[in-house]
Formats: sequence, structure tokens, C-alpha cells
Amino acid sequence: MRGKSKHGTNSGRICITLPISVACDLAKFQRALANVAHCIRSAEHPPARLTTFLRPREFIVDSASLQVREARER
Repeated sequence: MRGKSKHGTNSGRICITLPISVACDLAKFQRALANVAHCIRSAEHPPARLTTFLRPREFIVDSASLQVREARER
């Protein structure tokens, strides 16, 4: 079944935009993925006051700091 998993509905794929300098450096790549995983885990357990919450599915990683931010459509 597409879009369903043991983690719930719409647990499909995500998109991560990585700079070449991060993608080609294993240590940076691993840290960037860990940062993305942290964002996803945080999004799956929002504070109780947030009743309508959309999980981000697209992320961009900064090459210098390896910080992750949600990609926004322009």
C-alpha cells in the first residue's frame, strides 16, 4: 500500500537538498542526515497545543553549518 506504513498514513518519501560539499564528505553527510532525522522526529511529536500540524517533507541542508530547514515553495 503506497503512502501507508507501520508509522502511519503518508509516511512516504522525503526530499533533501544537499550541497555537493556535504554529499561528498561522509562525516558531513552523516551529520546532515542525523539533523534531518531530528527534524522529522520533532515533527511527528508536536506539542499538544498544535492540533493541525503538517509534517515537512522537503528539507535543505546548509553547507557551512549543516543546519536543516524546511524547503518552501516559491
